[in-house]
Amino acid sequence: MPDVSLVQASDTATQSGDGGLFGSVFKGIKGAIVWLLYYVIFVPITWIASGAIALFGFAANPDMLSGSTGILNRAVVYELWKFIRDFFNLFFIFSLLLVAFSTVFQIEKYSIKKMLLSIVLAALFVNFSFPISRFLIDTANVPMYFFAKQMMSATGKSSSSDALAASALSSTRIEQILLPVRDANDKTKADLDAVSPSKLFLAIVFMFLFSISLAVLAIMFVIRLTALVVLVIFSPIGFVAAAIPIDALKKFSGQWWDNFNKYLIFGPVAMLMLLVTVRFMSAISEDSWYKQAQNVATNTAGSGTDATAIAQQIILFSIPMIMIWMTIGISGKIGVAGAGAVEGWGKKVRGWGQKAAMGAMVAPFYNARTRGLATGLKERAEKTRGVKLLTPKYWGDKSKDTEAAYKGLGKGGREGMANAKLGLQNKKIYEAAEENKKNNVSNSGLLNDLKSGSDVAKAAAAITLADRKAISSPEQLQQAVTALKDNTREISKVMESARGDALEFNNPQEISALLNSPAFAKKGSDGKPVQGADGRYELDEKSDMYKDFKSKMKKEGQIKMFADYRIATEIEKESVNGPADQRKIRNDVYNDTIGKLSVDDLAKQGSVHSSLADDAGLREYMKEYVDKHKGNYQKTMEKMSASDQDKWTSAGVTPDSVPEDTSGGAKEKEAARQENLRKMREAGQRSR
Repeated sequence: MPDVSLVQASDTATQSGDGGLFGSVFKGIKGAIVWLLYYVIFVPITWIASGAIALFGFAANPDMLSGSTGILNRAVVYELWKFIRDFFNLFFIFSLLLVAFSTVFQIEKYSIKKMLLSIVLAALFVNFSFPISRFLIDTANVPMYFFAKQMMSATGKSSSSDALAASALSSTRIEQILLPVRDANDKTKADLDAVSPSKLFLAIVFMFLFSISLAVLAIMFVIRLTALVVLVIFSPIGFVAAAIPIDALKKFSGQWWDNFNKYLIFGPVAMLMLLVTVRFMSAISEDSWYKQAQNVATNTAGSGTDATAIAQQIILFSIPMIMIWMTIGISGKIGVAGAGAVEGWGKKVRGWGQKAAMGAMVAPFYNARTRGLATGLKERAEKTRGVKLLTPKYWGDKSKDTEAAYKGLGKGGREGMANAKLGLQNKKIYEAAEENKKNNVSNSGLLNDLKSGSDVAKAAAAITLADRKAISSPEQLQQAVTALKDNTREISKVMESARGDALEFNNPQEISALLNSPAFAKKGSDGKPVQGADGRYELDEKSDMYKDFKSKMKKEGQIKMFADYRIATEIEKESVNGPADQRKIRNDVYNDTIGKLSVDDLAKQGSVHSSLADDAGLREYMKEYVDKHKGNYQKTMEKMSASDQDKWTSAGVTPDSVPEDTSGGAKEKEAARQENLRKMREAGQRSR
């Protein structure tokens, strides 16, 4: 704690002018600061307070509403009410016609016995709704003005607004503790040399809070005044629903009465609360309470310092402000229209005032650079492993996750807890994916997350890359499917959007690893994916996911690699019971894959064409295929490129020659066949 005696000695030397050159400079700087605080900030704030007091006095003045020159006695209000009344009188004619027809056609619901009395009473009330609503307003205003008169008598002021302001200022003794004293020679001016900047700054904050509080309260009463005038003009709608069987009118009638009652009640209730506030503030302005607050401040901050005055003012100022805002809160409880918006605005401005002192000290350092640096460091910490454990966001999210998980446990046992955790995980994934999109994260950054990020980051990266159609290798496809686990919807999107390069697997083992996922697995009776004794998932070859993958491989011309995967899998299964007939398995798989391709699809299978030279089993099958399907062979050759045609021809994948016969026409048939092959190749080249 700083040495108070040194501060006091320095202040005394400065005021007496004995500080030499340093004292003169310090005194000049201090005087400039005080002048700026007082005339540039404090005085305009007092203007706001004066305006708020005047506005409150206007809204709470009985003459302004019901006096001889009040708003309700203005001719325009009565003329507008007459217009609304005449409009609703038209409905009574239709009501009488309805009763007449109902009586003739014996419709009991709208018969003359049930409707006539209601129509007569409604017509009577509609045409006298103006004086009735005026009477109700005056009745509600009687206690309100009584409470206002009690406020004025308690303070000796001529208006309730002046009484409230005087009570607040006198109870806090702000004019004695913080405000500049009057100049001895000119009472209209402040003696700025006699006040310290710290006291004046606190006076600015307190006066600002008081001004805003009073302004909010004044606006509430202005809203009440305006609303009552509008409700009086539309008062016929409050009575017409009794006679006219229209649901919409009944709804509007109920709303009119709800709002009318709210605004009637708000006036006397709020004024009663203000009376309590004024009486209480008058009590705490007594010397005993003042001295008690002074003793507490002295014991806390020390004697004879600015801190003592500031602490004392905080003690005295807090209670009046709380009571004024309790009064403001009544409007929200009653449901006054617009009260929530005005109260919220007041709270925001009040919060700004409460932070003003601290903001003034840190403002020079809290610029765009420091804000950006702080935000960047914060986001970096929240994403860095280890470091994020020290951030409030991590533990806040952890607490919410735990609460949601145990809520699921309470609702559905362990299964409910698991579902709750899964729901939380999916929510985080989609939020992270949305952040990727919002922040326009680069593909390289997403691929890095997909490879080494957290579970949430991996899944979010997979979703974002799929949206961008940026998955371009078997490794990336494998990582995306693994990250999404059993989210079949998103995995389907990944498969559909993957580029052709992503399906160019190097060996059947890569496909096996890809399909070893809960999304492709059989589901047990409990809905969970089934796993074998070795921990691998049991593939469901009847699932839509598996069929979609096969279709994607066919579309991208990779049916040969898919067939190799099938062959390897079937051989592994058969080998459990003894040596497997590999040739039979191969032919069966080829029949189920290559053999079922259309002419167009077969012509696109680059993996088949490029494998003919090295794969003897494939060559054998394709030779048998073209012998059995000579028509398909001819059509396929027409649709293939010249290079692919050469691959087939070089591998000997052509129909067998026609054997010689005794008729002597075999050579001619063979020559014709070779000519047809030449023409097909030429046709294929032209088509390309």
